[in-house]
Amino acid sequence: MGAHQIRRLSENLFIKQCIVEGSIVDGVYPSSSTYIDVSGYDRFAFLIAAGDSDDTAVTAQVVQATAAAGTGSKVVTGAAITGTSLAGSSSDDRWAMIEVDNERLDIVNDFQYVALDVGATGGSATELTVFFFGIEPRVKPPTFGTDKAEIVYVDG
Repeated sequence: MGAHQIRRLSENLFIKQCIVEGSIVDGVYPSSSTYIDVSGYDRFAFLIAAGDSDDTAVTAQVVQATAAAGTGSKVVTGAAITGTSLAGSSSDDRWAMIEVDNERLDIVNDFQYVALDVGATGGSATELTVFFFGIEPRVKPPTFGTDKAEIVYVDG
């Protein structure tokens, strides 16, 4: 294989489902009391996949805290999607991603927990699915939660 070692995606990426597809309720995901500790990753991302929407604005903003309970929660500057990118029927079945380098967090003040603050306005419903990705875990392979059903490898 030479100097570069090919690794499996699941060894370099932690995956957590935050919202199972359904109509969103404005709030913090995975929940306001279970922020995700990102101190074990170099980067992280939230993938926001939209189904049907009749809302005029769908917002998603990464927030950071000093504890999993959401202590001292505040926004991560610039870590937000455009309000109209997933809104309205013209945006049905599209996705957006917010990726953040951990150095963008307020690590000096011990902010190492994150969540996604989601909202929708101007309509009656937007269906979303949200996944969290911990990128380049410092301990490999990462330990997955109970939301993981199976990983299949086909090596050759």
